[in-house]
Amino acid sequence: MEPRRFFLSSVKRQREERETVNTYSSTILDKQFTKQEITYAISTMKKKKPPGIDGISIEIIKELHDMNPDILHDTYNKCLELRIYLETWKKGKLIIFNEPGKDHLYLMRIAQFVYYRYWEKF
Repeated sequence: MEPRRFFLSSVKRQREERETVNTYSSTILDKQFTKQEITYAISTMKKKKPPGIDGISIEIIKELHDMNPDILHDTYNKCLELRIYLETWKKGKLIIFNEPGKDHLYLMRIAQFVYYRYWEKF
C-alpha cells in the first residue's frame, strides 16, 4: 500500500475509534478494579521513564502503592464509579525521531500506537 493511502486509511480508522470512545456510555456499571489488577499494572510499569502530562512519575506511583495500596485502589474505583477522569489521564504524547536508515513506513505505523500512560481500561 502506498504511504499516503496507508496514512489516510489509518487516520479515518483512528477518527472512528476516537468517536466510539468519546460517545461510549453504558447502563451497566463497569466492573471495579481489583487490588490484584492495580498491583499487576504498577508492577509492569517501566522504571526511569519521564513523567507524563500529569507530572507524576512512575516511581511516585509505585512508592504510593507500596505505602498504602488502598489509596490507588479506592481512587481509581471512585473515578470509575463516578465516571470522572482527569483530562491528563486521557492524553498521550508520542515523539518520533526520523533516524537515518530507518523505514519511513515503520515510523508511520508506530505513530498509530499512542497508549494511555497507565491505565488502558480508562
